[in-house]
Amino acid sequence: MYRNHHNHTRPVATESTAAPARNETQQNYQGYDQYEQYEQYDHAPHYETQPPANAPRQGNAQRPASRSEPEGGKSPLLGKYPEYFSLKVHGSRAALNFCPDVTRKNFLTVSLEGAEMLNPATRVYNWQQKTRIQFTRGEYLEVVAVLLGMGNNPTVKFDNHGPQGGAKKGFQLTHQGKSVFCSVFEQNKPPKAVPIPLMEALQIAHMMLSIYVENYPGMSTDSVMTSLSTAIRRRDAVNTQTQH
Repeated sequence: MYRNHHNHTRPVATESTAAPARNETQQNYQGYDQYEQYEQYDHAPHYETQPPANAPRQGNAQRPASRSEPEGGKSPLLGKYPEYFSLKVHGSRAALNFCPDVTRKNFLTVSLEGAEMLNPATRVYNWQQKTRIQFTRGEYLEVVAVLLGMGNNPTVKFDNHGPQGGAKKGFQLTHQGKSVFCSVFEQNKPPKAVPIPLMEALQIAHMMLSIYVENYPGMSTDSVMTSLSTAIRRRDAVNTQTQH
């Protein structure tokens, strides 16, 4: 039912400060982001089950220069989540928004939006100039693993998003024990960096798992967690052997 939903733009937040020094594994896939050419769509759901008054549904609607919340858009997971559902995280300099989405190839996924703060006094964020990134099939479980703190070095970076010939975008996630540092970046825009509190990171991971299994009928989140844990352990073992 929801697989015929339109595709949307994706945000990415970038860091205003560098991530903590770690032996991170950077993962770049050339040409993997074939469905980034949908910047004409507007989609940024949030917790409200009804859209704000005058909120545009889709298309090239002009947004105000500053908003404290992203505007609503229909969720592709109608029936599983409220129509305008998303999970937001607000930081001192930027805010993040994780919302259900679907790729052009009908893979149910999550998009990450990042916006910088305009006014610390009123906590207004510039969602008009947001950065949006849609997690690809190859990135999805990597993001879940970092949010859950799985593995010896739970960090991941993907920086090859963006339309062909357009501004490059990317994101980085690093589990720091008590929080997950999220950095979203886009060429010619200031980076957006927000530490995600541990319990909020867990909730985002839970949402992502519940969405992921919708792509595979009959699969449970338990089976996903078991196979993901096994894969992470084996990869860590290989990396350890390689270092020695």
